Amino acid sequence: MSEKQGIHAALIGAMRDICKLGISKTSKASAGNTSYNYRGIDAAMNEMSPIMVNNGITITPRYSDLTLTKYDREGGKFSHAVTLKGSFTFAAADGSFVVAEAYGESIDTGDKATIKAQTVAFRTVLFQQFIVPLMAMDSELDGADDGDEGDPMLTAFREAAMGGDASLRKKYEATKPPGAFWMRHSASLKAAAAVADQAQK
Repeated sequence: MSEKQGIHAALIGAMRDICKLGISKTSKASAGNTSYNYRGIDAAMNEMSPIMVNNGITITPRYSDLTLTKYDREGGKFSHAVTLKGSFTFAAADGSFVVAEAYGESIDTGDKATIKAQTVAFRTVLFQQFIVPLMAMDSELDGADDGDEGDPMLTAFREAAMGGDASLRKKYEATKPPGAFWMRHSASLKAAAAVADQAQK
């Protein structure tokens, strides 16, 4: 990466890297009688932080338009509902930048409603700005084959993923794969393991 590359080139570079990873919906939540999978902020930070650093992108948040509503509940308890607007400045080393905005909302019975709303806004803007896919894409945007197909290590990890999350974790601990390999394939392997676990229920 050039120290002087502009923000648009840096963003495209990051999008290329993210395209190879994807972030699957492996976190689970429930709402009443319905359960659903979602992509959480932890997954976004774990996968995207090194990509931002490697492409020379800094992200500076700013929050505004905060609204806070207090709801009384039974037993003298209460909930806080928060909505806010997040403005995020993506900047490159040459000083160029773009600003992206997203809204966040949350409800919490304690003191975390605001930070949850900030997290929702940040997660949303990351996924929208970088068009994060749900799974790794075998992208040929650079016009070159990455050469991973047929890799014995990748084949072994895929076989481990077919046994579920525990099998994949055991394989990871036993092998300790290179960081570049894991960065490229972890999302798709985790997604495959999640599917395998679901199928066994």
